Amino acid sequence: MAPKLNPSKTARQALDPSPTVIRKRPVPNPAQVRVREVMAQSILTSKGQVTIPLAIRSLYQLDAGDSLVWRLEADGRLMVEPRRNLDLADVRAAIAAAGAPTPPRAFTNEEMDEAIGQALEAKFGRH
Repeated sequence: MAPKLNPSKTARQALDPSPTVIRKRPVPNPAQVRVREVMAQSILTSKGQVTIPLAIRSLYQLDAGDSLVWRLEADGRLMVEPRRNLDLADVRAAIAAAGAPTPPRAFTNEEMDEAIGQALEAKFGRH
């Protein structure tokens, strides 16, 4: 049976009675958080807004202005995660995934003269 939340305790303490030190970031590893059948529930408003329950905000240390990422899994589950700041390893991985850039093509003098003439004509109506 799930424990009842005690208003004098934080949500993290209510979910895990062992003493813990609450730190700002990183987000806890979901595998280390005890799983509850229904941890919290929200209602979608007519304006498309959802309030994140206090238990979830406390567990993930979310504050006003924090960004969340919504992702649809292949099996149809909707996943919501706090957006994390990118570090250098993330940037390198994104660059590697994009592949090597193609070098720009060199233009001849005639091609440059033609492009300059077209730009002048388009801007001033003359060549």
